[in-house]
Amino acid sequence: MHLQIFGADMSPLNVIGNAEIDIRTKQPSEIIFKTPMLIIDGLVHDVILGREFLERHEFILNFRDGFIQCPHATFEMASSTSSHQRTVNEANNIVENGFKTNHRLKLRKLLLEHKTRDLHQKIPHIQHTIETVPDKTIYLKPYPVPDKLVQATKKEVQRLLEEKIIIKTKDGWSSPAFAKQKKDGSIRLLIDYRALNEITRQSGYPNPGIDDLLTNLHGMTIFSKIDLKNGYYQIPMAPSDRYKTGFSILGQHYECIRMPMGLKNAPKTFQHAMMNIFGDFEFVKVYLDDLLIHSLSESEHERHLEMVFKRISDNNILINVEKSKFYQDEIDFLGKTINKHGIKLNTSELKMEHLDKVPLTKRQLQSLIGFINWCRPHLPGLSSKIAPLNEKLKDPKIRWTDHDRSLINEIRTDIQKNQNLAFPDPNKNFELFTDASEKGIGAVLKQESNIIGIFSKKLSGSELNYSVVEKEFFAIYKALLHFRKTILCSKITIWTDNRNCTFDCKNPVNRINRWKHQLEEFDYKILHIEGKQNTAADHLSRHEITNTISEINPFETKTLSTTYQAFIDTKNGSKLINIPNNKSRAFVVAAHEYLGHPGADKLARTLNPLYQIRELAHICHEVSKECCKCQRAKSGPTHYGKTSGHLSSKTPFTDISVDIVGPFNPLLYNTNLTNHFHLLVVTDMHSRFTKVGILKTLTSNETWSVLKKTWLDLYTKPERIHSDNGTQFTAEKFQKQLQDLKIVQTFSSVNNPQSNGITERSNRAINEIFRIYKNHDLETIITKIHRRLNETIHRTTNCLPTEINFSHNPISPKAKSHYDENEVNRRIKEESIKNEQKTNKKRKTIEFNDNDLLYIKCPTGIKTDNKFDGPYRMITQSKDKNRLLVSNGMVTKWTNTKNVKVAGGFHGRGQNVTTVVYSCDMKGDIENKNFSIVTPNNEQ
Repeated sequence: MHLQIFGADMSPLNVIGNAEIDIRTKQPSEIIFKTPMLIIDGLVHDVILGREFLERHEFILNFRDGFIQCPHATFEMASSTSSHQRTVNEANNIVENGFKTNHRLKLRKLLLEHKTRDLHQKIPHIQHTIETVPDKTIYLKPYPVPDKLVQATKKEVQRLLEEKIIIKTKDGWSSPAFAKQKKDGSIRLLIDYRALNEITRQSGYPNPGIDDLLTNLHGMTIFSKIDLKNGYYQIPMAPSDRYKTGFSILGQHYECIRMPMGLKNAPKTFQHAMMNIFGDFEFVKVYLDDLLIHSLSESEHERHLEMVFKRISDNNILINVEKSKFYQDEIDFLGKTINKHGIKLNTSELKMEHLDKVPLTKRQLQSLIGFINWCRPHLPGLSSKIAPLNEKLKDPKIRWTDHDRSLINEIRTDIQKNQNLAFPDPNKNFELFTDASEKGIGAVLKQESNIIGIFSKKLSGSELNYSVVEKEFFAIYKALLHFRKTILCSKITIWTDNRNCTFDCKNPVNRINRWKHQLEEFDYKILHIEGKQNTAADHLSRHEITNTISEINPFETKTLSTTYQAFIDTKNGSKLINIPNNKSRAFVVAAHEYLGHPGADKLARTLNPLYQIRELAHICHEVSKECCKCQRAKSGPTHYGKTSGHLSSKTPFTDISVDIVGPFNPLLYNTNLTNHFHLLVVTDMHSRFTKVGILKTLTSNETWSVLKKTWLDLYTKPERIHSDNGTQFTAEKFQKQLQDLKIVQTFSSVNNPQSNGITERSNRAINEIFRIYKNHDLETIITKIHRRLNETIHRTTNCLPTEINFSHNPISPKAKSHYDENEVNRRIKEESIKNEQKTNKKRKTIEFNDNDLLYIKCPTGIKTDNKFDGPYRMITQSKDKNRLLVSNGMVTKWTNTKNVKVAGGFHGRGQNVTTVVYSCDMKGDIENKNFSIVTPNNEQ
C-alpha cells in the first residue's frame, strides 16, 4: 500500500521506511515508550510525535498550567520562549528570506543541527592569561551606581553569577565597574580596566589586517557570513590570573572566570582561538567574531557550510542566527561590500557622522584623519588631498576654516563614489601605471583593464628636492613595495610617462641605483606611455585644490584630452581643448549651471582661455537669454540718476569693501538655522576677490566675529575698509576694534547704495544664486557663490580674482597667471569711465510687438523670491502704449510697460515656442559624451 503524507504546509513528504524505536525519559523517572515510527527523508527535526502517540500512551496536555501528564509521570511543558524554540524560530525566519527551495531545506537542517548552547560551555584548548609588569597592583575606588539603576544592576549581576561568568570573592585586585542602560531598558555591566591595561604586557599575536584578509577572493561567486555570539564569555580565564580581573560594585567584590570585554589582549586571544579552529580552512576568513565563507559554486558552498557548522558544534561555539547571512551573491563584511566583481566600501554602514563633526582638538582631528585613511584603498589621490589636514596637526591650536569644510565635503563625495577594486588573479600578469608630480606620486595596479589597487603618497622633506627622473622612479619603487604581497612572483609591466626611466643607464644616480637593487626580487619591465594617455595614475599624483572647477572632469584638461582633440593655439602657444560643434551648446549649458548661472560675458570670458568653441560669445549670450531660471531670478539693469567717481585700489588686500545682504528664509534651504539669516560680503577692491560669511544676528559683535573669521584671520590685514552706514559698522565697539588694528574706516553716502557698487554687484549675484538654488544645502550655495564670484573672469580686471590674489587659476591649475598689476589698474580706470558713461544714459524706449514673450515684475518680496514671472505672451497694447494685455495660457491680465522685460533668445519676439528643456549632467554626461538638449523645432 502506497502511503502519501503531507506536511502542515501541504508539501509532500517522502517516506522511505518505518521502524519501532524506544523513547526514554530521564526525569522525573526513566520510562520507555515503544513507538512505531515512519522514516521521512529531509526532515529537519529528529522526531515528531503526533496524536497517535499521545492517545496510545494516554498523554494529557495541560496548556493552562503548563504540564504534560501520563499514567506514570508528569512533565513540565517547555516554554514557547525556550532557547531551543528561539533557535527554531530564528532558523525558520532566516530560511524564508528568499532562498531557493534546496538551499532552504539544507540551511534549516544545518541551523537546527547546531543545537542551542549556553554560556556554560567553553571553547576548548584556550585560556586567557594576563601578564602584568611586576610589583604593580590595582585597587581602585568603586563607582557609585545611580539609585534608579540599582535594582536592575543587581539583577544583571545575579544573571552573570548564575551563568558562571563571574564569581564572588573576598579579595583580589579591584577595578571599578558601572552600569549602562541599553535602549530596551536592560542593563549592561561594564568594567573599567584602563588601569589594568596600562600595566599589562602586549600580546605578540598579530592583529588581522582587513585589506590583506580580503585579497585572494578571485573567482568566488557565493558568500555566507556567520556572526558569533558572546564569544568572549566562552573563553575561560586562566585560574592563576582570575584575581586580576576583580571588580567591585554595590558593595560586593567579584572576579571573572570567563574572559570579560575591555581587557587589553582579549581581542587577540579570541582571534587566536578562532584561527586554531578555522585556520586550516582556506575558504573561511576570520576576523574576531565574524566569519566569511566564500566558494566558487553553490555545491561547493554547501560542503563548506557543512564543514564550518561541524567545527562550530565540535567547539561549542554560539552563533547569532539573526545577524548571519547565507548563500549571498553580494555580502557586506567589515564595512566592505563583496561580490564576484570585487570589493567596495559599504557606505551605508560607514559612520559618516565622523565627517560632520568639526574637530576642536588634535585628538579629534587625528580621529577624523584615521577614519578617512581607513577608506584610503578606494580613494584615488587621497594623500595629496588630506595633506592640509595633516599639516594642521603641527599647529598648537586647531583652526577649522571654510576651506577645510569644503575639503571634507569633497572627500565625502569621493567616499560615496568609491572605486571598486577587482580581486587579483595570481595566474595572470599585472600592469602598473605610475606618475609623479611636484608634490606627490601615484600608481594604479591593473589586470586586464580591471583596477586591482590604488596607491598615492605626498612627497615630504628631501623627497621634494628629487629631480624629475628621481621622482618618477621613486613612484615606481614605492608602488612596487606597496603592492608587493599581490604582485611578487608575477610578471609586471610598468608604464611611465618619463622616457628616461625606461633606459638602463650605466651610471644612474646612487639613489636610483639603490632602489633598483631593492627591486631585484620583482619580475618587471618598464615601458613608456604618452603623458596624455597615462590618466590612470596622473591624477593620483596631482595636488587637488578644493572649490575649483577641476573638481569635476569636464573642466579637467587631463581628462578631457582623452575625450576630445587637444591642439595648439598658434596665437599664444597654449594648449586648448576643442569642443565639437555638435556638443558645444550642451557644454556651455552645463558650464552655465555649474558656475552658478553667471551672465553671458562672464561665462564667455571664463571659458575662452581654456576651450576652442566656435562662436563661443554668441552661444553664451543665447544660453544666458534662454535660461528660464535666469529670466525669472535676475533683474534687468537699472538707470536711476547720474553717477560719478568709483571705488578702487591699486594693489590686492589693501582696501576691502563690506556689506550685508539678506534676509534669507532658512525654510527655503537645507540648513539647521531656524531664524532668518544674512550674509556678510567682503570684497577686495583691486581683484574683486570676495568671501561671504553667515550672520545669524545683525549685531555689531556678530558682524565683527564673522568679519574676522571670513577675512581678517585668513588674509593680509587691509589698510582701509569701506562700508555703508549700517549700525553694525558704525557701532563704537566695531570702530574701536578697527582702530586697534590700525585699519582706516570709510563710509558710503547715506541712502546711496550705488556708491558701494563693488559689493552691490556681488550682492546681486548672491541673491540670484539664492533664488536659483532653493532647497539646496547652505554649504553648497556658499560654494556656488565663491565659485561664481572668484573663479570666473571679472569684466573689469579681465582676470580671475583668485589669479590676482593667489597667482592661481582654479579652472586650469597648470595654466600660467596672466595678471599684470599695471594692466589691471589701467583696465579698472578705463572700465569705470565706460560704466559711468553707460549708467548715465537715459532709459531706452522699448517697442513691443504682438506675440512677444515677456516676463512681468513680481510684487516686492524677500530677496530670494523670483523678481519676474513668466513667460507671458503679449496679446495687444493700449492706445497710450503704457499698458500691455498679456497671457500665459492660464491667466490673462493688463500690466504696465515699466514692469515688463522682453524674453531673450528664441523665447523672444515672434517665435513659435511652447516648451524649452535642457538636459545635461555636468559630470556624467560629459564624461560619457552623452549629451541631450532639446531646442526649438526639436533641433539637437
